[in-house]
Amino acid sequence: MNDRKFFEGVKARPGFYGIEGSYRNTVIFLTGFDEARSGGLLRGFTEWLVVRKGECSSFGWQALALDEALPDAEGWGWSKLYN
Repeated sequence: MNDRKFFEGVKARPGFYGIEGSYRNTVIFLTGFDEARSGGLLRGFTEWLVVRKGECSSFGWQALALDEALPDAEGWGWSKLYN
C-alpha cells in the first residue's frame, strides 16, 4: 500500500487511527507517521510554510499551519486554538 492509499483510508475512517477531530491528535498522528518514514513525509513542509508567510520564524509546521489556517484568530501558534 502506498502513502496515498493509506491516507485515503485515514480520511475515510479517522477515528480508527486515533484522529477524533482535534488538531492535537492530527498533529500527533502526522508526526508519528513522519518519524516512521524517517522524516520523508513532511520534509521541507516547515520551510515551505515560512516562505509562504514571507517572514522568518522559528516555529515548527504545527504552529505555522495554524497561523495559515486561522489568520484572523488572535495569538500565535497553539494559542490560536484557545481564541
